[in-house]
Amino acid sequence: MGVEIERKFTVKKLPDNLESYPFHVIEQAYLNVSPAIRVRREDDTYYMTYKAKRPESASSGQHFVDLEHTVDAGRRIVDSENAASAGQHFGDSEHTSSAGQHFSGAEHTADAASTSVQQIGQTEYNLPLDAESYEHLSAKADGNVIRKKRYLIPLNEDAFSPEVAKAHPEIKKALESGSMKIELDVFEAPFEGRILAEVEFPSEEAASFYKEADWFDEDVTSNIRYSNAHMSREIPHHA
Repeated sequence: MGVEIERKFTVKKLPDNLESYPFHVIEQAYLNVSPAIRVRREDDTYYMTYKAKRPESASSGQHFVDLEHTVDAGRRIVDSENAASAGQHFGDSEHTSSAGQHFSGAEHTADAASTSVQQIGQTEYNLPLDAESYEHLSAKADGNVIRKKRYLIPLNEDAFSPEVAKAHPEIKKALESGSMKIELDVFEAPFEGRILAEVEFPSEEAASFYKEADWFDEDVTSNIRYSNAHMSREIPHHA
């Protein structure tokens, strides 16, 4: 289990020589939206992800009990000798709906007008799948299948001031290792033309100190329209 801390931006323009950067080809489908239960193919790797806002109250204990049950269910899917029988855990819309009810206590907070760095961290758990399990589960998902090419671009040189990097060891370490990158998602149909940049950070402090690249446009971290989970349920008219 981990915590994902990222900020998301629209872009004014594409960076020069985009095709010179490494990239991943991604396809993903959602079994549930809030919390997000997603299956993804990334190049030749397959996995299931649980993602939800971190709890901020005493009810968090129940939240993680529910997560434990989800992870156990996921392991049963992966360990099953028969992918079809694994699919029975998510076998029809009624089961998918009940999964949503099971996690009904997790609140989705998306307010485009106010991005609080303390709210952007999300609980995330990834579980490996094989190709057969991925295909079986993705066929059970509702809504749009999200397809995109994700380019991995070096972080802008002015992302953090020297003073900030010196004062925050986790930022300095991430800069020295090159682990912080700009992930530029170029979507395919039915969202062709939609382009989003994401940066994942080692801490919420790093997220708050980050100076966005000059080719970024609007910070849409808290805008639900740009959530991939929301896009899976969106009726696409235009990007």
